[in-house]
Amino acid sequence: MSHERPGPDNGSDAAIESIREDRLARAVFATRIAKRIARTGTGPSIVFGLAGPWGSGKTSMLSMIEEALENISAEAETNAHRWSIAHFTPWAASDVDSLITEFYTAIAAALPKKATEARELLKAAAPVVTAVSKALVAAAVNKIAPGGFESAAQAATDAVADKLGTVDVPEDPFQARFEKISEAIEEAGTRVLVVVDDLDRLHTDELLAVMKAVRLLGRFPNVHYLLSYDKTTVLDLLTSSDLARDNRDRAHRYLEKIVQYPFLLPPIQRLHIETELHDGLATVARNLELNPNAPATEYAVEQLIEVLPDPNALTLRSIKQLCLQTDVLCSMVGPDEIDLFDAAVLTYIRLNYPDLYERIPIWRSMLLAPSDRATGTNDDWLSRVRTTIASGASGETATAVYRMLVALFPRLPHVPGAMWTDRAAACRISDPDYFDRYFQFAIPEDDLSDAEVREAFWQLVRDGELGPDSIISKHVPTHTPQRRRLMTKLINNLDVVQGSPSATSAAASHWVTRPLSDMHPVELYYGWGTVIFGILIHAVATAPSDEEAVRILSDYCAEFGLFHTASILVHTPRVEADSDDRLSVAIRGIRDQVVQACSRDLRTPSARPEQQLLAFARVMDDAMWAQLRTTLQNSGISQQDIAARFVSVQRAIDTGTHVLDSFHNDIFSKVVPDDELDLSGFDDPTAVDQTDLSISGRRAFAAYKLRRARPPHMAGRNGGSSN
Repeated sequence: MSHERPGPDNGSDAAIESIREDRLARAVFATRIAKRIARTGTGPSIVFGLAGPWGSGKTSMLSMIEEALENISAEAETNAHRWSIAHFTPWAASDVDSLITEFYTAIAAALPKKATEARELLKAAAPVVTAVSKALVAAAVNKIAPGGFESAAQAATDAVADKLGTVDVPEDPFQARFEKISEAIEEAGTRVLVVVDDLDRLHTDELLAVMKAVRLLGRFPNVHYLLSYDKTTVLDLLTSSDLARDNRDRAHRYLEKIVQYPFLLPPIQRLHIETELHDGLATVARNLELNPNAPATEYAVEQLIEVLPDPNALTLRSIKQLCLQTDVLCSMVGPDEIDLFDAAVLTYIRLNYPDLYERIPIWRSMLLAPSDRATGTNDDWLSRVRTTIASGASGETATAVYRMLVALFPRLPHVPGAMWTDRAAACRISDPDYFDRYFQFAIPEDDLSDAEVREAFWQLVRDGELGPDSIISKHVPTHTPQRRRLMTKLINNLDVVQGSPSATSAAASHWVTRPLSDMHPVELYYGWGTVIFGILIHAVATAPSDEEAVRILSDYCAEFGLFHTASILVHTPRVEADSDDRLSVAIRGIRDQVVQACSRDLRTPSARPEQQLLAFARVMDDAMWAQLRTTLQNSGISQQDIAARFVSVQRAIDTGTHVLDSFHNDIFSKVVPDDELDLSGFDDPTAVDQTDLSISGRRAFAAYKLRRARPPHMAGRNGGSSN
């Protein structure tokens, strides 16, 4: 599925301008808030608020506001117009007592060093304020009205004495001490902005304590506050408190009383969301040292936004969390050990649909089943997905989530809009060999590191051999699942052969073949043959001369035999008769040897099985069959003798003995076409002995099969022999 994402990387001028305007608008918003804060002057303390949903970028906006305020302060002509910014982190406090202490400490730290008196008074007042704060919280439950400060301070008189302990402070009433601190701060001549982020992380009692602190206990002249919070969450907390007693309107009025100037964070534009996700994932790729121009990396960075169920619901925080968690998964397993796109999508599922994430390993066999063995229809899978998402979710949501699942497992039944192809990429979650890595956050014990295999393979083709401790050396000789996985990984990394010397590549092909000599020929032909002949073909094609290319193949054939060496013919492009490139010249010699071996088999009653014509049929093309037919002209070999060579032998399951199994007429017809077949020269046995493996037994078997597969009137012109 291909989508054009309007953004900086595809050259859309309109998109670039839209994103620039969105970022500029947020910068202007921050500057305006900073200017409004700066106009507060040296008057009474004011509480500003920055409200926005979780993850909407409030923390980033706070940083922009602080930067704008610092710029304003830097341009101020007098110290009286300069600002000092303090950060108060209430949710980091262990309890309400330490929260109040931290609050006063933050204000003190923001004052200039010359304001010694104010700093010392603030530090000394912290224990006293803790007791007053508790009294204020209790008083606020029953009274939200002017005069609450004085009433609470008076009510706390007895508690203060207990709280002071050994602290050496004057025995003034708290109100007098508060006034002394206010005077000292005014004399310092510095405006202070206390920034309180993530107010919505607090518990109810902590939230109330902070609000009393900024509105009453910390209401010093020149000290102002900027609170950042999700309004819905804060109202939920206040509504559940004894202060509001489940009355949301009462909670709302209380919040308005505390925050005098609330600013609502403007929503992020869609293009800004897309760009943040694009840039965030690109940063992950850079951190993981992935090639940014690799197709798999480009696909992940460009296409992730298209697969997510509701991109508009993304926030700056959720994007950051997704990218960070994707980085963690890739780092734990290994940057080159899993696919970046799959890792990001699965991480999104883990963060947003945890029940679905838990089900995916349970559905493993169904998700990895081939398309021709589908484990349900679209409706079946949609029903499964619905059980893992919120009960109130719409059918549209379930469909969107299922589309995301199809992006991970493209062989699932598709629904409209889920045309995700089974793209070519390494280490995909849809590959059974890699599935478990994504959930174990590591390479399983029975698996092999792709990066380590690639490095060892690179070393092999450059040195011609490997030491015993190499990952390839350890697993090539074994009969374990790791050997099959090693083979697959070597096939996927055949590109490392490019650029290696011809001589060491030739030696490497011998080195790999030796421990596999006891393997079934079919396995060498299909699987390991791809690895071996990928290396050998490179050695031949890059040889310094035609003679050296021929020698490389001859040496390989001398050690491992023509039967195995002939498999190289299916791993090379068709060789034309007049081709003069180095590989074609060397391959032509192997082709001639195969034809000669087949011709000898037709003339020799007792050729070894690996030298018989049928053994070479898999590597022969039409030109080689034509060449063989030419050698049979005027040979006097009968068609029945030729047919006998196309009878295969198989081990019987019940007895374990070898028996005649099949007559391969499709291959036989390449030597004796149907229009030249003359059955009159064939015997007409009424029964055959399948245990008779001799040439005469095969002759009878071939005749028996041919006569029953052809009309009785079939006759040819050549008298039943190749004359």
